[in-house]
Amino acid sequence: MSPPDSTEARPGIYVPKPKPDVYTVLLGIALVAIVIGIVCLVLELADYGGQVKPPPVGMLPQWLGGDAIRQLVRC
Repeated sequence: MSPPDSTEARPGIYVPKPKPDVYTVLLGIALVAIVIGIVCLVLELADYGGQVKPPPVGMLPQWLGGDAIRQLVRC
């Protein structure tokens, strides 16, 4: 007996594709919110010129109290 030809259509059980439910919609909303958050974070980082670290204490402006803050930070 020879094996069945692979080009023949085999009968099977038809299973309809499940419809999206409320959890799928919530997952999509969460994905959109995360993408919006990442875009906002990148735009905010661009305002600072890509600098992640704060400036050294010696570079603080005088209106922040300059010497007083330097002494406070050294403690």
